Amino acid sequence: MMNRDSIIIWSLAALMAISVLASLRVNHPATSDSLSMPTAIEKLGDHNGIAVVMIYGPISNSEATSFLSTGGASDEIVDEINGHKDDPNVRALILRINSPGGTVGAAQEISDAVQRFKSARPKVPVLASIGDQGASAAYWIACSADTIVANPGSLVGSIGVIMQQLDLTSVKDKYGVGVRTYKSGDYKDMMSGWRTPSSGEEVIVQSMLDNVHEQFLEMVQNHRKLSPQQMALVQEAQIFTGKQAIAVGLVDQLGSFQKTVDIATRQAKIKSPYLIERPRNPFATFLSQMGIASHLPIPVLTPSFPVPQ
Repeated sequence: MMNRDSIIIWSLAALMAISVLASLRVNHPATSDSLSMPTAIEKLGDHNGIAVVMIYGPISNSEATSFLSTGGASDEIVDEINGHKDDPNVRALILRINSPGGTVGAAQEISDAVQRFKSARPKVPVLASIGDQGASAAYWIACSADTIVANPGSLVGSIGVIMQQLDLTSVKDKYGVGVRTYKSGDYKDMMSGWRTPSSGEEVIVQSMLDNVHEQFLEMVQNHRKLSPQQMALVQEAQIFTGKQAIAVGLVDQLGSFQKTVDIATRQAKIKSPYLIERPRNPFATFLSQMGIASHLPIPVLTPSFPVPQ
């Protein structure tokens, strides 16, 4: 009989082995069920590949090789894009997005990786396919694509920035528990929830958020070329359906992932395409699907909206 510790050790070892196997590149025909495991392996070297980069769950600057990193780990995504950049079989790149948003720096790093891909492979079309949602930081990344495709019911937009903290100021009076702080600068504990922020601190935080918002709006304007009227509609961080997003210029076409593959096939002028995927850590995928993610006291690009059940 195996004891409890042995079971835990062998279970972790099995998960790690599965993770290694799942990190291998998979190539299979671009059919309507092409996101499932392949039934056949296509020959490499025919230059008909469409690379698919999965971006799902909260986006953050997680360690690329972390066993617990999720589908929104920017380092993993950047490495994946860089790998496709040097693959001569890649004739089109699709960013498959299903994310409510995430941190600013992570979105910028992924977007920069896409720009480097486009500079290195100027003839390779880059498309974004939005599933359930492509909002805030996720839309920032989608902007870097040449073409954005979303389902009519996808949630798109939320071009804004939010920063939150817990208000724990009443805990001391109610429970007699507080925090004693030693600091070397007036603003070192600026985001502490144990005291009321000063008016000067509120100005600093708002100025920082406004600056990031300006960067976001500049990104959208540079890539989407929206009219002043359209910019006025999107700059208030409103969330749109995919169908509404067409009207305000945030999306180019409506359709599923398969339609995105069809568009990429036409734009790349290839026949009999196959998808080149690099599946993520399955354990991390499970954590992402369970909604397990860190919540840091830093500006994030995530919307606040009801999710249809």
